[in-house]
Amino acid sequence: MFVENAIAQQLVALGCKLYYYSWNEEPKRDGGKPLAREIDFLTTRGFSDAAGRLRVCPIEVKSTKAYRTVSLDDFKARFDKRVGAEVVFHPKQLKVEGSRIFLPLYMAFCL
Repeated sequence: MFVENAIAQQLVALGCKLYYYSWNEEPKRDGGKPLAREIDFLTTRGFSDAAGRLRVCPIEVKSTKAYRTVSLDDFKARFDKRVGAEVVFHPKQLKVEGSRIFLPLYMAFCL
């Protein structure tokens, strides 16, 4: 919660409006509970592969070194054609995997 608030403050300082998205995925097995999913922040950016049109950029904030990005994976699968770059702020080093960018927590000002 504290790390998400710190990232939120940096994004607001950059002039970003903060949006949050949550939903329930269908259970994987019969009789199971719906699976709660959430995306911490949503922004929009223009993309060259979309003729400069805006696409949604989901942002996830992770405060520990061991984490999973299940919500981000499900969000991408659900809204694939409308999703641009996906950003994960985490306490590790910078890396890029396809359209997913993993940024160290201190680099939120670079967004």
